[in-house]
Amino acid sequence: ADAQETLGILKSGAVDKAEESQVVAETAVAQTKLAVASIIRSSTDAQVLTAINQVMAALDDVRACLSDVFDVLQNTIISSSLSQTELDALISGIQTEQTTISTSKINIQTAESNWTNKIVYYADQITKAEDEAAAAEDSFELAQAQLALKEAQPQDYDITAANARVTKAEASLALAQANLNDTIIRAPVAGTIMEINSKIGESTSLATPVIKMIGESELEIEVDIPESDITKIEVGQSAEITLDSFSDDNLFSGTVTFIDPAETVIQDVVYYQVTVQFSDGQDNIKPGMTANVTIKTKEKSNVLRVPLRSVKQNNGDKIVEMLEGEQIKEHPVTSGLRGDEYYEILDGLSAGEQVITFIKNGK
Repeated sequence: ADAQETLGILKSGAVDKAEESQVVAETAVAQTKLAVASIIRSSTDAQVLTAINQVMAALDDVRACLSDVFDVLQNTIISSSLSQTELDALISGIQTEQTTISTSKINIQTAESNWTNKIVYYADQITKAEDEAAAAEDSFELAQAQLALKEAQPQDYDITAANARVTKAEASLALAQANLNDTIIRAPVAGTIMEINSKIGESTSLATPVIKMIGESELEIEVDIPESDITKIEVGQSAEITLDSFSDDNLFSGTVTFIDPAETVIQDVVYYQVTVQFSDGQDNIKPGMTANVTIKTKEKSNVLRVPLRSVKQNNGDKIVEMLEGEQIKEHPVTSGLRGDEYYEILDGLSAGEQVITFIKNGK
């Protein structure tokens, strides 16, 4: 016989009841997901508690469904397509899920209790501080009225003491409000939440981020510049950016916005971190992409240039070598800007003259 035909065969109506329970559980889970997703930072305590209660009710529906499925399996007989081992495995799986549901309910109840206790505690502290502040203000006003009735000079001691009580009450109120604020995680900037790594009731550490988000400000790249080049970098300089995820033809523009004054040592080499902000065209760029950044420290056009390896040092002066007849002659030159491949020549050469870049086998 087919395994489907032997499910719950020993108890009439067991399969139908399990199927109905499944529909109820699936509906409850779907509605609960919507309720939990609607909870935002500005949600009230009542809204959060309502969502928690809805989660608990959904867990009860799921547990009832599992119980009905367990009942079906208990009243199922083995067949050629359903061995005793397979049936036992299904029953064991249902029991495991039932245990998981029970554990989840206990964890949620514990977290709800802890959260509710903190809210009540800090609310009581605020109420107490407000009452103390109001009482102190009343005492201050009474002291002033008594002094006015007596038409006497104010007593510094009474006013100072009343002011001290008001100040103390205000400080208590501020402390209670600060403690209440500490129960809420607030983002430093506007943005989009990408990942939440902790749940209510869980312990965290300073080294573990609880929430990851992307701000709405312009995207930035942090670039490590060696100390030999950092003196050339200034805030406001333009930059060209290519991304490994795009072709080399896709050039993005950027601007240097910050230079970290503190050094960073990487494998015994000193670097300084420079922040480059994208100027435009960020629609398809994602956080974490690998970028290649070229910062333009200076730029000139229509200049006379020679390859870097053609320029040599001679007693502190720069020279180039040129072939005159069959002899190599040295010519002093004055250089300007230096790029990755070329020197700018300010004096000593004319356009069209040929210089020696290397000598092979003495020739």
